[in-house]
Amino acid sequence: MVAAWSADGYAYVDWRTTDRAFDKFIVRWTSAADPDGVQEDVTGGFRGRVRTRVRTNSGYRWNLKGCDTGVFGSTCQKTWTVSVTG
Repeated sequence: MVAAWSADGYAYVDWRTTDRAFDKFIVRWTSAADPDGVQEDVTGGFRGRVRTRVRTNSGYRWNLKGCDTGVFGSTCQKTWTVSVTG
């Protein structure tokens, strides 16, 4: 489950109950203020949350995928989650 919202000057995305634990998650977001997007690696597990300071009146579009870290780099899910906007 993935949810997105804005509160108190921040935009959030929250994900829960992935089918397994990942070493990390890659989170991408775009907005009118960041049309080229921003990407961040975050701590893995079964769930997580990311926030960014709101810099636009429009919403933020979020995507994420789980990855495992190996000796020769990361192996990630082939597809991104369904986009959520908040």
